[in-house]
Amino acid sequence: MARSLGRAVAIFLIIWTCLLPGPVYAHPPAVEVVNQWCLDAINAPTDLSTYACENEVRVAVVDSGIWAGNPYIDGGSLVDGYNYALESSVTHDLIGHGSQVTAIIAGARARDRQLTGLGSSAEIVPLVWITRYPSGVTLNGGVPALVRAIRDAIDVYNCRIINVSSGVTLDEAELREAVAYAEEKGVIVISAVGNRNQSEPEAVYYPAAYETVIGVGSVNRDLSILDFSQRNAGVTVTAPGEGVASLSPDTSVRTPSLRT
Repeated sequence: MARSLGRAVAIFLIIWTCLLPGPVYAHPPAVEVVNQWCLDAINAPTDLSTYACENEVRVAVVDSGIWAGNPYIDGGSLVDGYNYALESSVTHDLIGHGSQVTAIIAGARARDRQLTGLGSSAEIVPLVWITRYPSGVTLNGGVPALVRAIRDAIDVYNCRIINVSSGVTLDEAELREAVAYAEEKGVIVISAVGNRNQSEPEAVYYPAAYETVIGVGSVNRDLSILDFSQRNAGVTVTAPGEGVASLSPDTSVRTPSLRT
C-alpha cells in the first residue's frame, strides 16, 4: 500500500525533534568532517540545537551489535542490550554493520576525522539479530528473534525509536503484530527496504513494507536511487546509502558502502 508523503514528513519531523542533540560547535581546522554531504542531502539544519529534546531518547539498533569498548563513538551513551541470535548478553559486533549504524547515529571521531552524529544525545541499545559463529558462518535469529527484539525494545528497554537494518521477505503474523504493538505504544520503527533490486526486483521486505514503518531506500550523492535499492510500496523515504562515512574495525573513520 502506498504511503502518504505528508505522513512521512510528519514522522521525520518527530524524529528530528526527538533525536537531534544540543548545539554543535565548529571543530578545529585540523579535523575533517567526513559526512557533510549526507547532512546536506537530508536537509539537516545548521543549528541542530533548534531540534534538541529535553529528555534523552533511547534508540534500539536491531543489527549485529556494537564493537565492545569502542572509545571512538561520540555522544550517545551505550545501554546494555541482548543477543537474540545466540541467546547471550554479549552484544559484541562480529560483522561490523551495527557499529557503523551506531556511529552514524551517535557520531564518532578517530584521529583527525570527525563523523557528525544526528542523534549524539541518544542512548543506543544494541539488540543483536544477526552475528557470526566462531567458525565465521553468519547466523541470524529469524523472525522469532526479530519479533522479540522489537517487543523487548519497547517493554524492556523503553526505546522510542527502533532501527531495523534488515528484514525478511515473508509477511509473518507475529512480526506484523509486533509492529502493530510498536504503533500502539507510540514507538517509531524504521527499517531498510532491501538491497537486492538487481537480483530480486520483486522482493518486498518486512517490516519495512508495513504501513506504519518508515521504509528507507538508498540514494547516491546525486540523489539518484542506487541500482541495488528496492523500488516498491515499502519505500517511504530515501537517504544516503553509498559512500557513507563510518567506523571501520580498526577504529579509523572510513567511507564504506553502507547499503540499507
